[in-house]
Amino acid sequence: MTTTTLGQRLARRDAQRFVGRETELSRLAALLDDADAPASVVLVHGPSGIGKSTLLREIGRRAAASGRPVHRVEGRDIAPVPGELDAALDGVSGAERPVVLLDTYERLAATGTHLRRRVLPALPEGSLVVIAGRRTPEPEWFQDGWESVTTSLELGPLDESDALALVQRHGITDEAAADTLVRWSLGSPLALAVGLDAAGGTARAPHLVAPTLDGRPDLARTLVQRIAGPEIGAGDREVLAVAAIARVCTRELLEEVLPHVDARRAERWLRERSFSERVGDGIALHDLLRRAVRAELRAGAPELECRLRARITDHIHGLTRTDGLRRITDLAELMDAEALRWGFGAEGSVTHRLDGPRAGDTTTIAHALADRFGPGVWDSHVRPFIERAPEHVVMARDASDRLAGYCISATPRAANPVVRRDPLLGPWLEHAAEQDHSDQTLVWRDSTDLTSGREGNVHSPVIALMNTAAMLRCGLPNIRRSYLPIDPENPVARAFAQGAGAVHVPHLDVRRGGGRVIQCHVLEHGEGGVLQQLRDVIHAEIAARAGERAARGEVAGDEGDDGLVSAPAPARRFVRTGSATVPGPVAPAADADAGRPVVTADDIRLALRRYHRPLDLAASPLAPALGTPAERAAAVRAELDRAVREGFGDSVDERLLAQTIRRGYFDPDGGHERAALDLNVSRATYFRKLREACDRVADAVLAAR
Repeated sequence: MTTTTLGQRLARRDAQRFVGRETELSRLAALLDDADAPASVVLVHGPSGIGKSTLLREIGRRAAASGRPVHRVEGRDIAPVPGELDAALDGVSGAERPVVLLDTYERLAATGTHLRRRVLPALPEGSLVVIAGRRTPEPEWFQDGWESVTTSLELGPLDESDALALVQRHGITDEAAADTLVRWSLGSPLALAVGLDAAGGTARAPHLVAPTLDGRPDLARTLVQRIAGPEIGAGDREVLAVAAIARVCTRELLEEVLPHVDARRAERWLRERSFSERVGDGIALHDLLRRAVRAELRAGAPELECRLRARITDHIHGLTRTDGLRRITDLAELMDAEALRWGFGAEGSVTHRLDGPRAGDTTTIAHALADRFGPGVWDSHVRPFIERAPEHVVMARDASDRLAGYCISATPRAANPVVRRDPLLGPWLEHAAEQDHSDQTLVWRDSTDLTSGREGNVHSPVIALMNTAAMLRCGLPNIRRSYLPIDPENPVARAFAQGAGAVHVPHLDVRRGGGRVIQCHVLEHGEGGVLQQLRDVIHAEIAARAGERAARGEVAGDEGDDGLVSAPAPARRFVRTGSATVPGPVAPAADADAGRPVVTADDIRLALRRYHRPLDLAASPLAPALGTPAERAAAVRAELDRAVREGFGDSVDERLLAQTIRRGYFDPDGGHERAALDLNVSRATYFRKLREACDRVADAVLAAR
């Protein structure tokens, strides 16, 4: 009887479960089969968990099946020194047309020069070398003649059909469970494997795996360890947390959010990680790791997560003074409420992209709406926009170039005749003009996701993608009010309108084909526009979470910028300002003896750090009981300014203390890193002086009260 080893069983299972990667394999198969192949070195690269090692094993199986000798080298098993590489490849030079598979190359990158100069040139002419690593190949692979024999192959996420096939090969046959797991994984084979393991296989279908990682710290920790574990130390966690919360991390953001950290060094550390990539003027974590770090942070360090998110929010909102609506995605992404993220726009999409109208789109939309609402309900008024006013139309398409959604919007000042004749947009634009709402108003006609049913899908990226594009191209520096078309039978759209604070205006409702009613909801974003509203919503969510933890007795002190532990931020509640929901202050408890709020030194230190945050100052116990939020905040600033003017002497050291607190907290263009440089002191000296100055200001304020 033939004995089958465990290793053979492992190899057989691995081969049986391999799916997809047809495009990549076809390129590699051409190199395997061609005796005079156009490339002899293939550099496969992609983030951790994307399937590089799995692809290499499949290449090895195909090479062996074609009779070519296969030599595997695992970068984790050898030291990154030249002699080790030579030893690992010993004997390859005597083989005929060998295939060399070198995995985890990031561990051996320091030996790249030796590999190119000594090791690879000594291999037989017909060799095929496939090198897999996390990082983008170094430029040296395409210099000094190597460009003539080298090609790169970037490995991206599995497409939906391949991911579904992989789940099914692992025994998950329940369609809804498989779809949930595929959506959750975002095409990452590692995420699929972790999710399948957590679900327990066929006996327990992965209904346990939610579309997010929140509430599953075990999965989050596993993913963080598998993706980034070897590259992060205990001292890197704060920087990693900031990069996970913010969509894009910059040196300026790190300097403001983590003033005690060397921002230049932290930015360099992030840039050099294999799990990060350059995005615009900053650095972004690969999406799966980012989601996992955020979930782990929320579960294990909720106070830190809230503190960092609040600081990141304020930094980004500050950038809107120059960048305007370009920052709306950065802000929307920091919100918790899924319905608001669905409508305002958040994150990006690896599955969909934006496009303009094309020939044939009207027919596609007509058929899609007929399938959804029944025959004869195609709204013929959409056709003129696509054919004669395409500047008002945004299309979303999936990775296969299929139409996924369409969006139509206009501003009163940019409305052409097609827009003004429209039975929906015409009356809504006229209403905006009658209400003197022409300036900074955006009117939406349609924002339709063709990938979901009439009930909507809060997890679909289509609406957010299109709405963000419409806002960015509307030509307004900010949006003060929006007219929203809400389908009353779409619970996600209703939740968005309610959560954003929109008001239904019944006399502007429009009836469409098939008896459909589209309600008009007017959303007043407030004086600061949609950007200020998003900032306020995020702070309100943070305050609400703090309130929930306080009710459970879980809220701990908050370590501030100056290294001191301060009291928790003042509690907040939701109040109505116009029709927008924003956070408002809860009146502080009064001192029965003095008849005024109780103020502590920690309250004063917190107010110093929140000097440029009016809502926070208005909620401070230092603020007067009466007045608008702006007036209350101004009163707090005046009291702090007076304490700094009167609390320090004229000696050199006293003047340095006063300068330190002014540069660190009062200067709107300051920042601790820059302040220390301008004052010509070391970081340690700067923070020591800042603590001393804070204590002096606190004493001065308390003495005056």
